[in-house]
This record gives sequence, structure tokens and C-alpha cells, in this order.
Amino acid sequence: MRKRNGSGAGGSAVAGAAAVGSATVLTVVGRAATPVQLSETGEGVPVARFRLAASTGRAWEGPRTGRTGGHTSFYTVWAARSLAANVATSVTTGEPLLVHGALTVREEWCDGRPRLSAEIEATAVGHDLTHGTAVFRPVSDADPALTGRIGGRSTC
Repeated sequence: MRKRNGSGAGGSAVAGAAAVGSATVLTVVGRAATPVQLSETGEGVPVARFRLAASTGRAWEGPRTGRTGGHTSFYTVWAARSLAANVATSVTTGEPLLVHGALTVREEWCDGRPRLSAEIEATAVGHDLTHGTAVFRPVSDADPALTGRIGGRSTC
């Protein structure tokens, strides 16, 4: 995965955030906006990437205006190792999700104008069960290279 510098704040779709060291750790509620792309690093570590759309919802503006659309923020979500493999087989476009991880916001220049991009290095991804049900299936034959564990102990 790419090295990320800096941190930033999320929008109102952020369920909770806490600064840990130089990273902002948060949970974002949204929907998968793109298919999951699964690849491998040069060392053979699985890495998954997808875009998450998080909306602030619709707001009541009064009897004349009625409900107005909320603002939607987009995040690029990165996952590695067993989380990457599990996300790739479990998540499809449009599904409601909860994503927990470290947020990085950076400024980039595009066509001579500044543009902000927000990325989350995920430590957990799950379906939002307020919109449906799920059946959990544990990975039975976990590959130690994916989980970083041998015999239940961390290899670090």
C-alpha cells in the first residue's frame, strides 16, 4: 500500500473519529460506489481498493422547499492482506457498509486547481445491518501469509 502523510477531518457521515498519533481514526457509514479492485503488491500481499459514498442525508428545509438532497463525500478505501481478500469476495457496488480505519486527506493539483482527496486505510469493513441481514462465514483455512499469524500468534 502507498505511504500516506497527513490527516484530516471527515464530514457528518462520520460516526466517530479519534486522533491516534498523526492519524485520524474514524468510522464512516456509506455505500460501495465502485467495484472492489483486488491486486497484489510486489511482495505478493493482496491489496483491495474501492470508493465509498457517504451522504449526509436529506434535510427538511421548510414547506416551500421541502426536502433537499444532502452532500455526498467520496472516500477511496484501501485494505490489505486477509481484509483485502474478504472485502473482494464480500462487497459489491451499492451495498451499505461501515468502514473503520485511518483517514488521510491530501491536496493535489488537477488542471492548475487544488483538489482534495480522502483515503481510508481500513482495519475493518462490514455491512450496515440497518439495511438488511447478513450471514457470517469465517475463513476456515486462513493463509498465514494473509493474516500475519502463525498458530494464532502474531508474526510481528
